[in-house]
Amino acid sequence: MAQSLANSSLVMAIDTGHLMREPLNGIPNLDHAINNGLVLGYACLRHGDRIGMFGFDSKMRLFTEPVGGTHHFNYFLKASADLESRPEETNFTLAFAELLTQLKQRSLVILQTEFVDTTMAELMIENVERLAARHVVIFVTLRDPSLHDIVNAPPTRPASINAANTGPNSFTTAMLIMVPIRSAIPRARN
Repeated sequence: MAQSLANSSLVMAIDTGHLMREPLNGIPNLDHAINNGLVLGYACLRHGDRIGMFGFDSKMRLFTEPVGGTHHFNYFLKASADLESRPEETNFTLAFAELLTQLKQRSLVILQTEFVDTTMAELMIENVERLAARHVVIFVTLRDPSLHDIVNAPPTRPASINAANTGPNSFTTAMLIMVPIRSAIPRARN
């Protein structure tokens, strides 16, 4: 039997740690995450869902209870303006423990974050698993097209040879991290 998805609670969980300061196409990752959250949030509000926001880095920076109706979009917009990237390392353990205490009902959590190494990814995966035990989690990270360009471009000068040697390692590390993340988040069941 199909279940109605209207009136669902969605929470945009946005990492505000130092890695979100990194630019992608000249725009900080945090700005991309906020823009993505606002577009998705507006669409969900129009569909009849309730939207909340959770900002975190070394600690919780923002939590808004999920609210419904397009008339609440300005509330959502103002809350997102309070998010700013900080120089702190992201603490997924503390952040997700706090989010678990804040959310009163099963929700769809859209996690927007960045990571650079397998150690950080392992900590994130462990905590995403705890969150996914009670909520549905969608993990979002941005793909850097310049990294793919470096990996696929033939080396033509000494600088590009160096980039060609480091690019695949970064790309391979990112792919190795994504595999356990995919398996940590349970797939939706019919």
